[in-house]
Amino acid sequence: MADDEQAVISMKEQERVRKLLESGKLWDKIVFEELEKKHIGDLEAKEIVFLCALGRLVKNKKPYSFNVIAHSASSAGKDHLISSILDLFLPADIENYGRISPRALNRLHDRTLDPEWTYDGKILYLEEIEENVLNNEVMKVFTAGSNKSAIVTDRSVKIFEPKGKPVVFTTTATTIPTEEILNRFVIVKLDESEEQTRRTFLADDLPYNEAIRLFLSNLKPMIVEIPFEKKIAKVFPINKMRNRRDYQRFLDWVRAVAIFNQALRYGHTTETIKAELADYDIAKEAFMHACSGVADVPLKQIDKKIIEVLKKADEPLSAREISVLMDGYITLKPLYPRLDNLANKGVLEVLELRESFSQLKNVPVTKYALSQEFTEKNPIKLPDSDDL
Repeated sequence: MADDEQAVISMKEQERVRKLLESGKLWDKIVFEELEKKHIGDLEAKEIVFLCALGRLVKNKKPYSFNVIAHSASSAGKDHLISSILDLFLPADIENYGRISPRALNRLHDRTLDPEWTYDGKILYLEEIEENVLNNEVMKVFTAGSNKSAIVTDRSVKIFEPKGKPVVFTTTATTIPTEEILNRFVIVKLDESEEQTRRTFLADDLPYNEAIRLFLSNLKPMIVEIPFEKKIAKVFPINKMRNRRDYQRFLDWVRAVAIFNQALRYGHTTETIKAELADYDIAKEAFMHACSGVADVPLKQIDKKIIEVLKKADEPLSAREISVLMDGYITLKPLYPRLDNLANKGVLEVLELRESFSQLKNVPVTKYALSQEFTEKNPIKLPDSDDL
């Protein structure tokens, strides 16, 4: 924001924002009031996306912690929600494409052609992303690992290497992410109810408070330390392998809230601040809502039919039993990889059970059931900071 634009914003409004920050009320003011000016409803989704947008400023984050896939039916308002939130931030920090190819994505801002550019501190927003882009090797590079790619062109090898890593926001109604990509993104589901549709009829596109936009534009990239990290480690769930990644992601979400409160936080240097328990409480609520996204994972039609069979069953089923109940829709051999895929996505739980009526009573039988993450609204439970 230019100096002359800042001068127009009254000192009274800036002081009001400062007092809201000091009282711990500014976060809720933005999420539950300010963002309503452009996108009514979808409060949980808005809070998650807003937090992830702030996450771009965490200098010591994991590359997968703040990437978002907004997944909902066509016309549900996915892009409207994302665009509305991004409108709070500086345009220079956002790179937006309505359509892009994997090849173009790979070659954007190569450091030899654009040496001053860095993706650090920026958001790459890809609207209605296509499957060949989302599940491409290039996207894996953007969301984890090295940025360097080697491509054969005209019998020679060309090295492409953009500087830094963006936070990636995407929207889709139909694209199915692979398990590997799902591990690198948070799934955000929008409200598709009739009540939400009615709310959109009443929506007005009102301008944001410029003092709030100024406050957000003045936030700086920081390294964030968490003095109470060991306390979080003692209460974070450990029953699933993916909890290892979820734990690191949650720590980064605490850091993102600390970035928002950086004017109130202090650390060892001007580039380092310390998170406080108040940051944990905000991050905790948003994270538990985000973890309900397992039930919102985009699925193919065959996977939906498998889930319907298991929903109707009163007990776990073997692959053979599932195949029989699907009335020939899929045979046993191709069913196994579908079940493995659903288990890897956290939709199914794999059980080794012993059947009391089996002739081989001592031989365990592999059976499948819908996972707790899929059936519960908030499968991850975290305590309030007072109970850490």
